[in-house]
Amino acid sequence: MSRPLPRWFGIAAAVTLACVWMGTARAEPRKPAPDYFPLRLHDWWRYKSTQASGATSEFTRTVVAEKKQSDGSLRQCLELSNPKPLIQEWYSKSPSGVLLREEEYLGGGGKVAFDPARPMLELPLKPGVTWTWNGVARTNVRVAETNEVFPKERVQTPAGRFEAVKIVTHIEQGGAQATKTSWYAPGVGLVRQTTDSSGVTSSTELVDYSFKPKR
Repeated sequence: MSRPLPRWFGIAAAVTLACVWMGTARAEPRKPAPDYFPLRLHDWWRYKSTQASGATSEFTRTVVAEKKQSDGSLRQCLELSNPKPLIQEWYSKSPSGVLLREEEYLGGGGKVAFDPARPMLELPLKPGVTWTWNGVARTNVRVAETNEVFPKERVQTPAGRFEAVKIVTHIEQGGAQATKTSWYAPGVGLVRQTTDSSGVTSSTELVDYSFKPKR
């Protein structure tokens, strides 16, 4: 006849199993946070813009340069061309968000270093998250922005269909007001944007991008 196991044996076995489970859980790698504003060097995005009048045009945004800062961080330059380079924007990224640092309109259109830096995205992008910015634009006009994150929506564009986070931005600039609505898809970036200013609406949507998956 076998002898019953002591009580401490069951307790020790339970503790051992718990430790093994905890060790396994800790070993599982964390999924990286989705990147809603990718800025890899040489990547590009092509957009189609439609004005209220129905007139359309296309432009391309390309990551053309990056600079390492004294603190080890990177600043990346996103250039807008149509087809000649028109605007250069310098961004910095961190786990807490994406900041627009500088903006220059090429060909003598003016340049501004934003102080404080202009937050484009506050991370993580969760519904209900809000942020504000008050600063000066390149024309020395005061600008006030308020941003709010809304749940993901399905967005159809010429570049494909995306599940994209919606951000609504209310802008007051030099006494004029406008509302900008942007949709950002994880791993892709900006896929659609509309701007309403005094009842006049324009839109921009993604047509193609350099790292689009091959079918």
